[in-house]
Amino acid sequence: MLLLYAPYLCIIANYESKQARRINYNRKFNLSDDANEENREWLLTDGYEDTMNDEANRHMIAQTLHRQRDAESTEPEFAKNFPAWSKEVENLKPPINQASNAGVNLDSYQIIDHINKLTDKRVTSAMDTGETERSTHDIEEYKALTTVLSAHHGYKSWALKEIINPKKLKFDSLADDEKVLISWFPEYIMQLEHSAALNGQYFELVANSMGPAWGAGDPQTWFRETPADLNRLLGMMSQYVREWSDDGREERELSFGRILRAAERFFPDIKSRPDVEVLVPGAGLGRLLVEFVKKGFRTQGNEISYHMLLNSNFILNNTYCENNFVLCPFIHKSSNVEKRNYQCRQVYFPDLNPSDMSKITEDYPSIPVEELMSMVAGGFTDLYGPFNKNKISDLVTDDPMAMEFRKENAGKFKIVATCFFLDTATNIIDYLRTIKHCLDDDGYWINFGPLLWHFENDDNVYNVKVQAPEGGVKDVPTPLKGLELSREDILNLVTDIGFEFVEHESGIESSYAGDAKSLGYWKYKCEYWVCRKKKNNLKSRN
Repeated sequence: MLLLYAPYLCIIANYESKQARRINYNRKFNLSDDANEENREWLLTDGYEDTMNDEANRHMIAQTLHRQRDAESTEPEFAKNFPAWSKEVENLKPPINQASNAGVNLDSYQIIDHINKLTDKRVTSAMDTGETERSTHDIEEYKALTTVLSAHHGYKSWALKEIINPKKLKFDSLADDEKVLISWFPEYIMQLEHSAALNGQYFELVANSMGPAWGAGDPQTWFRETPADLNRLLGMMSQYVREWSDDGREERELSFGRILRAAERFFPDIKSRPDVEVLVPGAGLGRLLVEFVKKGFRTQGNEISYHMLLNSNFILNNTYCENNFVLCPFIHKSSNVEKRNYQCRQVYFPDLNPSDMSKITEDYPSIPVEELMSMVAGGFTDLYGPFNKNKISDLVTDDPMAMEFRKENAGKFKIVATCFFLDTATNIIDYLRTIKHCLDDDGYWINFGPLLWHFENDDNVYNVKVQAPEGGVKDVPTPLKGLELSREDILNLVTDIGFEFVEHESGIESSYAGDAKSLGYWKYKCEYWVCRKKKNNLKSRN
């Protein structure tokens, strides 16, 4: 019945609304309620439609309309400044489109916009006093941080969309006889769903703990996660397995173990190791740092990835016992699975409580363990390499704090330990020069890893600021990919940069974050070497 009468009810409601508006207008100007029977807003012929075709009344109507126009031109109710009025309406409109384009909700956009306006005022004031503010940089950093935090919050719903829903739809599409053949499949889907929920709980715990610790504020102000941020959580789970679980013990022994044994050989006096400064670039989730500190070395990690920084911070500072947490890291991998229970299996971590590194004080009470470990966020070449005015970019800046930090790090470290790190370079020459710059003249560079160049298929371009011959600075577009060198060329380059090999071994087979129960996974032929700076001047190879 409602559907049947709905059109008539709408017509009646529209008619009554028009009559109410007409009467309200007439009373405002002391007219009778039935004046302007055909009321049309902003139409000057209101009330005259019935007589417009009467030839005898046309002259009178024209005069009346002329008087009405004159009166309305002086009446405040009609004399509107429409451009000003339109601008006022536009200013009152909430910035919904701007928020959508920025990838945040309306509340977040308004907060960030307010911060930008306040920051712009600070910049103007700072310029008058010779100071500088980098509001745009700050907002970009906030966006980079909070998209990662949002990805941690959004993992569970994303995992359901990526894994669970397609399997449900696929099973529902099967014929009844096919469903009978794999009657276990619904239970399998439930296992996957439970596993995704466990992962989601852990990542939410990380975000809820690290967000306030890193000054991210209310989650409602965080930027929306990107697909790339969500996909990186898959690698994060594998990284937990590699660095902090019993499943990763063999991989750690091949790489971390080899590096640590070399460091112990070169610095055998445990009591003096707090004076030996170690740098671990690409520190990941921090396990190699902990292992160095356990042996008494003063160790600094460097990491640029917010995914790694947030998760390493959490695991190092929020663990109360061994195997405190659990993840199901293999649920996103459906290929090369021997048993479906393997795919859903739980991995507990950490296999070592990070606070146990203090046990060294039981035998060496003079070692200040609490002072031995630090982590620095930022780019490796930007914070530890030599400054080159022709290399200023997003990767190497002229930021005053970075410039000062570089000076402090020149020749500072007795050990630079690079593990599965060299192939993350977009310019390997920059990496080698950075290692040489921050390594003590009598120090050791210990390396382990393959040559799986990370930017080989990356088409992105960044600008490098170069001093132009005619004066000034010009931007030179520089691709991330393009300088992927062979092992032979790398070994030659290492010596040309100014290093000499003390130890060197090739072809060491190792997986990286592999699943030991998988039917197939990568194994790399890795390089291990120890290098020192040459005592003589660098001799170029033509």
